Amino acid sequence: AGTVNKAVVASLAAQGVLACGLSGRDAGLLRAEIKDPALGRVGTISHVDPKVLICLLDQGFVPVLAPIAQGPDMQALNVNADTAAGALAGALRAEYFVLISDVPGVLSQDGKLLPRLDQETIQDLIRKDVITGGMIPKVEACLFALAQGAGKALILDGRSPSSLLRFLKDGEPLGTLVLP
Repeated sequence: AGTVNKAVVASLAAQGVLACGLSGRDAGLLRAEIKDPALGRVGTISHVDPKVLICLLDQGFVPVLAPIAQGPDMQALNVNADTAAGALAGALRAEYFVLISDVPGVLSQDGKLLPRLDQETIQDLIRKDVITGGMIPKVEACLFALAQGAGKALILDGRSPSSLLRFLKDGEPLGTLVLP
């Protein structure tokens, strides 16, 4: 994860963006508990302390975070990146929590975009195997971010040019908006 951070930070720097790479272990940012001993060093986030991010953001830096948390006994634990991002968005009380994906958003059984979802509908679609695989942690991260204080959550297609700008500025109905 550190290598990825360095590449992302270097790419941002090449575009004139002040960026800083760190992991969730730095400054006690993310703490986690072991998810399941059979999985090894995989954790579930138990605490977020966003002070270091606030300092970086206040100074104009873009934090680039590796999803590694501090576990019990000071061990490093891998955590799901979507979950980590949702936990951070909630702790920062972000206006928007946006997950950029390689699909248009959450899709129905027949492959059509679902423009809005709430917690009850998400749980129903998971039970019915409509939301599956890697989309499950994405929708759960959205719900977690909202529960922790983020204003809105959105799953957006990153393959579509300027999709976030078009959604935020022009109000285009893109992606799936997740509501509390």
